[in-house]
Amino acid sequence: MAVVTAIELVIVFFTWRRRATTGARYLMWLFVAMAESSCAYIFLYASSSPSVLSLWYQIANLGFAVAGPLYLLFGLEYTQMGQHINGRLLLLLAILPAVTVLLTWTNPLHHLIFSAFSLNPINGLGVLEGSGAWSIVQLGYTYLCVLITTFLLLRAMMRFPPFFRAQAGIIAAAAVPPVFGSLVELFNNPMPGFDWHVLGYGLSGILLAVVIRRQYMFNLVPLARAQIIDSMADGVVVLDTADLIVDINLSARHLLKFIGGALIGQPARKVLPIWPEIERGQDAVITIPDATTTSKAPLAVRHIDTHVTPLLDQHKRVIGRMFILRDVTLIQQQKAEIQALQDRLRAEAIHDELTGLYNRHYFGEALALGLAQARRDNLPFSLVILDVDHFKEINEARGDAAGDLLLQQAANLLTRSTRGGDVICRYGGDEFALLLPNTSLEDAFSCAERWRHGMEKLGALDGTQGALFQFTVSLGMAGYPNCEGSMDELLAVADQALYTAKKSGRNRTVLWRQAPVNPSDAPTP
Repeated sequence: MAVVTAIELVIVFFTWRRRATTGARYLMWLFVAMAESSCAYIFLYASSSPSVLSLWYQIANLGFAVAGPLYLLFGLEYTQMGQHINGRLLLLLAILPAVTVLLTWTNPLHHLIFSAFSLNPINGLGVLEGSGAWSIVQLGYTYLCVLITTFLLLRAMMRFPPFFRAQAGIIAAAAVPPVFGSLVELFNNPMPGFDWHVLGYGLSGILLAVVIRRQYMFNLVPLARAQIIDSMADGVVVLDTADLIVDINLSARHLLKFIGGALIGQPARKVLPIWPEIERGQDAVITIPDATTTSKAPLAVRHIDTHVTPLLDQHKRVIGRMFILRDVTLIQQQKAEIQALQDRLRAEAIHDELTGLYNRHYFGEALALGLAQARRDNLPFSLVILDVDHFKEINEARGDAAGDLLLQQAANLLTRSTRGGDVICRYGGDEFALLLPNTSLEDAFSCAERWRHGMEKLGALDGTQGALFQFTVSLGMAGYPNCEGSMDELLAVADQALYTAKKSGRNRTVLWRQAPVNPSDAPTP
């Protein structure tokens, strides 16, 4: 019996060192109780007085009373069902042991635990004359706790990895020796006075010591589905080959707005209204309506990143699919905001703030692209440069505000009277440049004259006197294939044509038809 007590104390020591590990604390208290009972039996076997025997039996019975519920609590935690352990369960499990302890210490009054002790004349051991009615109830309660724990362990073995199946199997087997010892005592004890179930607890301790040392119990604890799958922020939906839901975690339920109801075994297409969108969006970001949006608010959407992985058996055959769903709505919104900001910054970078037209930076890109396309497709391409006559004098005489308003009105007229594919730019302070793809110089000349006459009739508002005043514009033109040189040459000859219009009296359009000139020779208006 001293060896049994030593084994139990060793297990107490190891479990105390790992008491923060799942299940360790309840196993520690279980073997504290068993060590207490075994130690009491040492003194019981050394006693010869019936009254002393009764005292040590009462002390030993304290540990036996709590062994069953402590084993059950250990089984709940080890099989990852610790969430069911609460104050109510602890109170229910403690009722019968508390009654047993009370009846044990008041046994002389009612003999519900045992009748009396006597000495075996052969071996000198104390012999229990008879068990009381309540001891049968307590024994049945202990067996029930052991039976429930064994069931939990066997069920857990079906879902544990192979290594942990062996661990759980040894733990389940450890419950057999105490039960077997109790049956020996009840039906045919070959050594009257010797408690075989106490020896059974020692054998259980040996089995658990093997698990602790060889199976790394409390170093490696099986990770349960609840700790892995349900704790994931991503939604997980597992389907079999018939698209029936095999598993779905809490995040997926929340993501798909399906909080209540049974889903396991149900067709995904039937119970998940948005399933077609999820299935079509394999390994992509899908957009679905947000069911939390109220009818008074605009319809909101959620963006879900979906990833599907085939599930294979040991023969590499597909047995199902696992969908990983991640809510990326916030990320998509941030991307949209960044894109909108980039678009706005680009728009600001290529547009003139005053007129809203493209600026000179964009003009260079558009001219190079338009000229290259015209050459590739052998189509005409025209360039028109428009300059406001006497703009400096207008600003000096009527104020900068009048000059700004003039430029805005000129920009509006050009915008209204050009095609969608034409490009209008503010080329300089009072200059505008127009790119007319697929337009001959003759057609471009007609357009230029129409713009010139429109400007002449338009008039601008005087910022100081509040009266309209007239202004005119001069225009220079060039184009491909009339000018077959580079982009700089085309700009130079168009600028030369504008210079000619200004030198010829202004308020006119000049079309360049001569040979190309060197860009460095182009005059400045």
